[in-house]
Amino acid sequence: MRPVAWAKPGDIPTPGLTALLCKIALSPSWTPGAALRPTIAGARLLTVTATVTVGDFREPRPRTASGLYGAAHAGALVCGPMDAALDAVVLGAGPAGLAVAACLRGGGSSFEVIERAHRLAESWYSRYDSLRLHTDKRHSELPGMTFPNRYPRYVPRDQYLDYLEAFAQRFDIHPRCGEEAVSARRVGDSWELQTDSTAYRARNLVVATGHASRPNLPDWPGLDSFDGPVVHSSRYRNPLPYAGKRVLVVGFGSSGGEIAKDLYGGGARTTLSVRGPVNLMPRQFLGIPLMYMAVPLSRAPAAIVDATTVPMSASLYRGLKHLGFQKLPYGPFTQAEEHGQVPVIDTGIVSLLRKQLVSKKPGVARIDGDLVVFDDGSSEQFDALILATGYKPSASLLFPEDPTLFDGRGLPRSFGGKPAAEGLFFCGFHVVGTGMLREISLEAREIADRTKANTPSVALAGS
Repeated sequence: MRPVAWAKPGDIPTPGLTALLCKIALSPSWTPGAALRPTIAGARLLTVTATVTVGDFREPRPRTASGLYGAAHAGALVCGPMDAALDAVVLGAGPAGLAVAACLRGGGSSFEVIERAHRLAESWYSRYDSLRLHTDKRHSELPGMTFPNRYPRYVPRDQYLDYLEAFAQRFDIHPRCGEEAVSARRVGDSWELQTDSTAYRARNLVVATGHASRPNLPDWPGLDSFDGPVVHSSRYRNPLPYAGKRVLVVGFGSSGGEIAKDLYGGGARTTLSVRGPVNLMPRQFLGIPLMYMAVPLSRAPAAIVDATTVPMSASLYRGLKHLGFQKLPYGPFTQAEEHGQVPVIDTGIVSLLRKQLVSKKPGVARIDGDLVVFDDGSSEQFDALILATGYKPSASLLFPEDPTLFDGRGLPRSFGGKPAAEGLFFCGFHVVGTGMLREISLEAREIADRTKANTPSVALAGS
């Protein structure tokens, strides 16, 4: 059996040449289009004028193996003396970390962004080729920059990466890449973040690693005996390696459904393992993106919003009950609010299941070689397993001295502008029914507002 594979730091080689990066020090009164003053460690102060227009999208430079706007910590020079005062350290250079950094930049705060991978938004690079955002672009923008008009309503993965790289360029965000956080603790009136190479101290610590940082891997009896590839969905790219093969996709979330659809389109004999009841929702209703209806109702009780979704989802369940599909006893907004899970957003898999072009099986009980035995006692042989079994948050590992910050699922009890502890904020962990990217933008603004008035602190000596 091939080992289970999932996305991890180090997959992308460190670039042979590291870039000299400039850290722009902006005054608290900075406005778009104002003069920028780059400070380079060991050099005299230079003053240049650059025009920054919020909302103006420019194509990023061609993407390289290391990605844009990130340098590995080994041998890299990050401009600005390491003893400069820091208002905040932001952990994570995905959409949440970039959004927070942009809002801090606009407020004139000093900060560093720490990223364990060797480029920003690594998890998005690792997603499958056919991925598109599940929310429309109007409700998926980060603070201060819109998507280009030429982008489709539901932005493809590669264009979203272009957007993120252009966003980092626009707001002059230079993550310190290749550094993995080891621990975080409160020291006096500051937070100390220890990475595998450097210690940082700042008045505020913003954890923006998100709730999908570690693959959730099952431990079925006999998994080690499976003869073919076993691949977590974070490592699935496209159906080319699976054409003509018998493939079992385990897990019916949005990713599992889309990967099953992708495999079928690529010529694989595809089966989807569905363990229990699900909530199904269309991406749009009567041609209108779901978010345009959900966002205005977001302040209403979840049960009331759930009631409005019944006519939107009813048609999706037709023809599925006789195949063993069941609906959850609560609606999609209750699912997000009380259980921290989002519904399955249908992008075409329901039609394939209804026509039985993609087969449906119950949960997996055990595995014996290439034979998979299911919970109902049936069994079938497969050539490959794709595990769309979700992710686990890992932020709690940084705070072993204070486990009360997190609930039983490992998610922070406080997020957004509400500090979990003095000077400690979490962004990108709050699961909502109105789109995670929209929520990230709201949280980033709140966090920047809360940290703006705090006095700076001192950074410890680094590598």
